[in-house]
Amino acid sequence: TTFAVQGRQGLFHLTWNRVDDCDGYKIEVFTDSAATARIVHHDLIGNQQVQWQYVVGNVSITRYFRVTPFRGGKLGAPSALVSATSAAYGAPEAAPTNPPTPPAAPSEGQGVGGTFSVE
Repeated sequence: TTFAVQGRQGLFHLTWNRVDDCDGYKIEVFTDSAATARIVHHDLIGNQQVQWQYVVGNVSITRYFRVTPFRGGKLGAPSALVSATSAAYGAPEAAPTNPPTPPAAPSEGQGVGGTFSVE
């Protein structure tokens, strides 16, 4: 299969060519290029779906992916291992350098100026 992975903001977008006569696809996600540290194994049922998204949040990380078609209990030829790096959203806002000071507590002598009358 032709397999491609795009790292986007907050996720990875996987696409591949449809494989006839399969029951679905096994998607694997690894943290290493040797494919020894698998962190996700997902079965996508049905051969019509040829894309999948792996959401990672607001981080920039590199992951390695492989997709394998299956039929019954038999696996097809796995794709080549493909790597991609996700993109983080804009830089987080920095905290204020000095915390704001609360307003001073009013004293009895302070208050709203002016007069009013009751009629």
